[in-house]
Amino acid sequence: HRDRLSADIGRARRFAEAIAALDGLTVDLTRVQTNIVRFAVPGMGASEFVDRCHALGVHMLPSGRDGVRAVMHLGVDDADADEAIGVIESVLRQPRRN
Repeated sequence: HRDRLSADIGRARRFAEAIAALDGLTVDLTRVQTNIVRFAVPGMGASEFVDRCHALGVHMLPSGRDGVRAVMHLGVDDADADEAIGVIESVLRQPRRN
């Protein structure tokens, strides 16, 4: 699937730029050079954030206390990426668990 990897990289960049604009996340856009997007959720634990996203159909991996890893791949199209952005925005608006 190397022929279409550039589409995944472009999708990852667009996804990263969109979530970087959301309050509650930090994204180092200079590090988004592949189809992998790493970001932090400093106000919420990564596990809680990922669990909430997962419950809404968006699958990502926690990485440390507040780090999250998202991957754009063959099974993710533009509509999926847009939906993921919406889910992330929704989860960030939810009250935090104690």
